[in-house]
Amino acid sequence: NIPYQIVRGVEFYNRKEIRDLLAYLKVLVNPADEGAMLRIINTPRRGIGKTTIDRLRAYADSAGISLYEALRKGEEIGSLGKAPKSKIAAFVDMVESFRKDPTDSVASLAERVYRESGLAEALQTLGSEGQNAIENVDELINGMARYDRQAEEPSLVDYLQQIALFSDADTYEPDRGAVALMTLHA
Repeated sequence: NIPYQIVRGVEFYNRKEIRDLLAYLKVLVNPADEGAMLRIINTPRRGIGKTTIDRLRAYADSAGISLYEALRKGEEIGSLGKAPKSKIAAFVDMVESFRKDPTDSVASLAERVYRESGLAEALQTLGSEGQNAIENVDELINGMARYDRQAEEPSLVDYLQQIALFSDADTYEPDRGAVALMTLHA
């Protein structure tokens, strides 16, 4: 009957479904974030495969522009076929519609991205494993809603900066009067 607290938290942000949604949000803030862009360009699957991505990256490198700028110029890239060009255009239109979202609420923007990007539908098709992932995304969005309520001027940039600095130590409450434990994985 010894009170305890498990000090953990960062692993939550390392889950695939969380990283996917956060990558979308990072691209909205910084379209030149190539790592985030590469993560979401075909997540969930939308028919933009490795060959297309390689051609886009080659074009971006040769033109000295970001991958996102290459995506926006997809129609001009001669090495791409008609089908990939239309899929790229649809992807860019989706990202641009998210970027132009007028809401000040991080949670409502994240909810919209989650639904309209196809992430929600993709997770629903995974059965019980998908249900756990859906619950994780719901918890992330609930955390964003708490941020929206508590922040003086909530913004997506500020939220992303806060979670980037988050560590296991942030969950530790030394005044709680409990033994601090961590899991074997931590």
